[in-house]
Amino acid sequence: MFKTETPRYAGHVLFLNPPSQPPLYRGIVCTWVSKAKYIWQPFDFILLSAQVPDSMQVSYVDSAIHRMTLKDSMRFIREKAVTQLVMSMSSIVWDKDKAALIKLRDAFPGLPIAVLGDISQEKAFVEQVLPLKVTVIRHPLDPGIAGYFRSGDGSSPALLQKLDGALSGLPLLALKHDVELPLPRHKAFLNTKHRSPFDRYWNSAIVTISWGCPYPCSYCSWSSPYLPFVYKSAQSVIGELELLRRLMVKEIFFSDLSFGFPPGVAKEVLKTMISRDWRFSWHCYIKAGSLSDEFLSLMRQAGCHTVIMGIESADLNLSKFNRTVSLQDIIKTIALCHRLKIDVCGDFILGLNGPSDNWKELAEFAINLKLDFASFNIYTPLLGSLERYRKIDEGVIKEGEWGYDTTGYRKSLVEHSENRGKCVKKFYGRPVYWLKRLSKIKTPQELLIKLQEAANLFLPK
Repeated sequence: MFKTETPRYAGHVLFLNPPSQPPLYRGIVCTWVSKAKYIWQPFDFILLSAQVPDSMQVSYVDSAIHRMTLKDSMRFIREKAVTQLVMSMSSIVWDKDKAALIKLRDAFPGLPIAVLGDISQEKAFVEQVLPLKVTVIRHPLDPGIAGYFRSGDGSSPALLQKLDGALSGLPLLALKHDVELPLPRHKAFLNTKHRSPFDRYWNSAIVTISWGCPYPCSYCSWSSPYLPFVYKSAQSVIGELELLRRLMVKEIFFSDLSFGFPPGVAKEVLKTMISRDWRFSWHCYIKAGSLSDEFLSLMRQAGCHTVIMGIESADLNLSKFNRTVSLQDIIKTIALCHRLKIDVCGDFILGLNGPSDNWKELAEFAINLKLDFASFNIYTPLLGSLERYRKIDEGVIKEGEWGYDTTGYRKSLVEHSENRGKCVKKFYGRPVYWLKRLSKIKTPQELLIKLQEAANLFLPK
């Protein structure tokens, strides 16, 4: 079940991920739908927990992880005397999340409630929640948010409590790029039911160095004008890793959209991990061609075993999406990672740059690259992305339209979105793949994790 702390506190903050089917991780930038059994830790909640004063208790309820209904959560709020609630919301299940928020507001009319999610990047959604007297959290790395947790109110630019009717969109955020934050309250979020599909150990955690992305790819929600690139100081991250060592965490997922930025901070963290011999097992996202051979070698020495790399399409002419990546960079990065004994997962988007029924070409491309893993997604106009604004301008979708997700389970603009499943079967359905994969297993825990992920990979959602 959920973990809470026992001393007396001056207040009690509850971070709530409401019920959904299938389980969703609702983040500020977008919603991640599990393609197998994994459910990520809530890295936005974790970052925000660093700004909760030490005098206040922190609890976390994830309806999927803790098997709690909305009624169970409401009972928890009453019995545990929760004084502030932070709830995640998603445009994928907007009708259910909005209904849950209304029930919570009706049940607790005086409770300070803050919400976060991809809905914070589109005015049509924000206009629906502000009348419920809630605060919209738009960015987790603004130190001013600490004032909100102290008083239930605040003037941080990352907090939205009312809208200027004269604005056609949401107000832009101006935040300091580098921040020094207290330690997140990781203990409240540790649970072996949370994991990434690449974990090698049950005891895992998510750590974030930078929040945002230095690249302007128009199909990605991180390209939103409302999400400035902000990063923590190296000492903040090093202190966080020290805390996780004391909590017996063995596996780290660095959630940065492109690990290695800013270079100075990332390099200092890596060198500290090596010099202190922490021996974390970890994985992260990178961009092909963005990291030097020396830097990738440092990553391996520090314990990196897997990188996730956006490849997107078999047709790499992606300039219309502000995306610059070459086949040469991809092949070189994969080869170097393999020499260093780092596994590579390629991310692909079906229908991004051509007909959606060329799934065979896409799957064959992934196989020929000799990738260790492949993640196949459906092209979706993600909230906040420039592609979303483009589709609204073209009249393809309407502002405030919801239900789209990158797996195509609910709603898709891509014809033949069921071809995503065919890509999965073609890539992962090869006996030779599984023989090689099993030969690379490093720990008994990794074997169990991979078997569970494999068993759930082909199940209908």
